Amino acid sequence: MGAFTRMASATGQAKHREKFNPLMPGYLFVPFDDPAAIQRTLDDDVAAVIVEPVQDEGGVRIPSEGYLEAVSRLCRANGTLLIVDEIQTGFCRTGPMFAIGETGARADFLTMAKGIAGGFPFGAFAMSQDLADRVEAGDHGGTGELR
Repeated sequence: MGAFTRMASATGQAKHREKFNPLMPGYLFVPFDDPAAIQRTLDDDVAAVIVEPVQDEGGVRIPSEGYLEAVSRLCRANGTLLIVDEIQTGFCRTGPMFAIGETGARADFLTMAKGIAGGFPFGAFAMSQDLADRVEAGDHGGTGELR
């Protein structure tokens, strides 16, 4: 299964999924800005919640105040990782360095691109110290040191 198939499996938009069938199973989608929907979905089989602090395709959708904090609390209570997709919003595109930065929510894993390199195709990720402590340099491919 290629990288594009794995990425397409995580998006809820059919137009980005169609070309990559069959997709990876196991992804569940819940309505944006609905912590109760996330709470109903969380169980021991859910490894992570992926959230965009602001959704941007099809119009800018800003969550209600407290949404990201609620998602973060739910993940902590369930032992579920919180992955925050800041590909569109990172690097001051919403004001703070990262859109999640002033919310009180805590990401375990944060993806970033677009604004990181001024138009050059570049991406990166950051992880919590707790996750970093579980990974040794070289455990997952890369060209540099993990820490």
